[in-house]
Amino acid sequence: MNIYLSNKIKNISLLLMIMVVFLHSYNLDTKGLNQVLVNSKNFIWMIQNFISYGVTRIAVPFFFVISGFLFVFDGKISFLELVIKIKKRIRTVFVPFITWSLLGICFYLFLQQIPQTKFFFTNKLIYDYTIRDFFNVLIYKPIPYQLWFLRDLMVLMILSPLILYLIKSMRVILFTTVLVFWLLNYDSVFLTSEALLFFLAGITISENFKYFLEIKIKNLSLPIIWLFLLIMQLVCMFYDLKALSILCSKFAILIGIPSLWILYDVLSENFTFERKIEKITWATFFIYVFHEPFLSFIKKITFFVLGKNSIIIFINYFIAPIIVITISVFFAYFLKATLPVIYKILTGGR
Repeated sequence: MNIYLSNKIKNISLLLMIMVVFLHSYNLDTKGLNQVLVNSKNFIWMIQNFISYGVTRIAVPFFFVISGFLFVFDGKISFLELVIKIKKRIRTVFVPFITWSLLGICFYLFLQQIPQTKFFFTNKLIYDYTIRDFFNVLIYKPIPYQLWFLRDLMVLMILSPLILYLIKSMRVILFTTVLVFWLLNYDSVFLTSEALLFFLAGITISENFKYFLEIKIKNLSLPIIWLFLLIMQLVCMFYDLKALSILCSKFAILIGIPSLWILYDVLSENFTFERKIEKITWATFFIYVFHEPFLSFIKKITFFVLGKNSIIIFINYFIAPIIVITISVFFAYFLKATLPVIYKILTGGR
């Protein structure tokens, strides 16, 4: 992998992480203060849905593509190399998953002991959990809900010997089957079809098109199609055409991933943003594990203090993620400088 491709993956990963935070910043149906916030289909509704249900929806699938790509980047994998890779993921994936899931439980337990914040919680309180409830929240439905990505990644690692075998023996059938499941929003209990589909895509790209990625592409045809699909999706959502909006969303994701890859080449050629974002790419994973439930808490506190109106909703949508990302970077820097061992545990040695 040349330097440009390596930096491109790091920088795009940071951009995708920022997208994830804005995806989770959606606040038109935020549960808080024992009610559900609903807004009419006005300009604010269009902006939030265009960003959080449109543009940013490529982020998680793109991360799975990158994961699959890097998993087999070194070429053909022997059984011993596969075992080594899986063992490495225990440190880089499993340990951060369990650690941050436990921290999420502790964070909620702490807030539920304070009268001023206890009423924010409308579901079952943690100190009322049974053992089954505890392990369900720890593993299957963690409080930092973004951890589902790591959970699915762990499952993919466990299934990787079978996945690699099936790719070699029945790639087309496997892809077609998983693609249909993804289009129909069908998931298994332990693994989402989205995770499997785009992880497979990453492996296929790494095996067949690895060196093609080192070529800069500046044709804007795909990004224009992506924009058109995003607009069509928004129109369908506005008129409650659910089936069509889902279809547009799926195709927008498929087109959006290569579109962002192309847009990066165009932007890095004409702007200096590449050198600026490289300064904080090291904090990408920490932003991922730290931003929730912190972001949800910031949104709820803002509505509690300032009230709920169109202006506050709009400002909160953009300001809350900026606050959370900024605090995440500074907190990551503090931990890395003062408590490097703790930082390595929290980030899986990254």
